[in-house]
Parts: sequence; C-alpha cells; structure tokens
Amino acid sequence: MAEGSNVMKPLPVLLITGFLGAGKTTFVNQLLDHFQAENKRVALLINEFGRVSIDKDLINDSRQTIYEVNQGSIFCACTRDQFVSALDKIAAGEPPFDVAVIESTGIANTADLRKHLSAESFTSRLEIKQNICLIDAANFHKVYATLPAVKSQVEQASVLIINKSDLVDQEQLQKL
Repeated sequence: MAEGSNVMKPLPVLLITGFLGAGKTTFVNQLLDHFQAENKRVALLINEFGRVSIDKDLINDSRQTIYEVNQGSIFCACTRDQFVSALDKIAAGEPPFDVAVIESTGIANTADLRKHLSAESFTSRLEIKQNICLIDAANFHKVYATLPAVKSQVEQASVLIINKSDLVDQEQLQKL
C-alpha cells in the first residue's frame, strides 16, 4: 500500500525476452540475486514452449515463488488461460509480492503483451515497469531477419541488452 493511503500500488512487472540462448535464465538468476540481497519478495513466472520444464531447474534460488506456463508462448491464445491464471495468483499474492519477473519463451512474439496486461482485471494490480530484451551478439544477425518473434521482441522492448559481446569482434558489435 502507498504510504498514508489505502490505495494499492500496482505490482511492478519486469518482462525478460530474447531469442533462444540469449542468456535470459542467467540474467534472471542475476536479478533474483539482486532482489534477494534487497530482501524483496519475488514472483517468477517462467514460460516454456515445450511440455518439460527446463528453466525452472536452472533457477539458483529455490526460495522464489515460481509459476510456470508450458506448452506454448504466454502471448499465444493456446496458453492464455494458464497465463491469466498465473498473473491472477501473482497479483493476489499473500503477503504481496514486491516485484514480478516474467521470463518468456525465446520464440515469444511480445506484440500482445500490453493487451494481456491491460485487461480490466489487471490494470490496477500489475504494471509493466520494463520489457527487457537480451540479444545474443554472436547469433542475432542470423535470427532477426528470418524470425518475426525476434523482431517483435526488439521492437517492443524498453531496454535492449547486448549479451555475449565477447564472442564477436568490434566491427560486428558496431553493426549490431
């Protein structure tokens, strides 16, 4: 609650995107370490395109409250009910969460993000603070031109992080 009032502040949401292998899970682990050092209560939503959860097993801190949406992108109609249900549980967290981190699948087309989170049931409870897209410096040029989801991730992001820059030369980094 905001100090001196009974009005609840929306839960800040950080969306982490990036194509497969860009370093999303490693980045999420670093975020979780940061929030743990600040004693923040974090809700983590992990989106796996497949049936089997892989990223959940790669999360360093098992004390986090983890929600999963599997078998499709969280922005696809095929998982909309799972996604909305997970968001509802996160927004209703008791005690309330300090922040929500959503790690999308690497092939997620994020163009519909705002549409999902602007649903009436979420507008006062959740607020996208950042849409962070990780870019694999060594492989980005291979996927950007051919995969519409990658283009969407970059265009919709509020922050771009060029990752793995040590794997390319300065000329390629400048082009990127």
